[in-house]
Amino acid sequence: MSEVEALDRSRRRMLLGLLIGFGVWQSVSIAKALVGGARFPRGVYLGLMAVSLAGGAYWGFELLQMLRWARRVRRNPELAATLNDERVQVVRLKALAVALVAVLTAQAIPILAPIPAVVGGQVTILVGVTVAIGAYLTLDEG
Repeated sequence: MSEVEALDRSRRRMLLGLLIGFGVWQSVSIAKALVGGARFPRGVYLGLMAVSLAGGAYWGFELLQMLRWARRVRRNPELAATLNDERVQVVRLKALAVALVAVLTAQAIPILAPIPAVVGGQVTILVGVTVAIGAYLTLDEG
């Protein structure tokens, strides 16, 4: 396997890790805000917080890995050009377009459902980030 293929695979793995970590972290946080901590027994509440913190920590770890990856690629202009070619740029733009539509659609949730505005904002952010990463990973396969 060439260095470019290895770096491309590691980018996909890191993006998947970012997707999972952010999704777990924010989903549990939103669920806690919607249900309220007082309704859960103490053990369940602590378990959910542990899962949320683990998701946030995993997201942070993968984010640091992605920053290290980007620095490594930036140092080599040939790698940077290969890993950010026209195909990757088009996939990135399409993924952002899909995420924009999803975010605009998610804006209807606070209007249609009786949820607090803060939770509606968190849902919008969760939808935007996860759909953008998920769409990139899906579109990049083809």
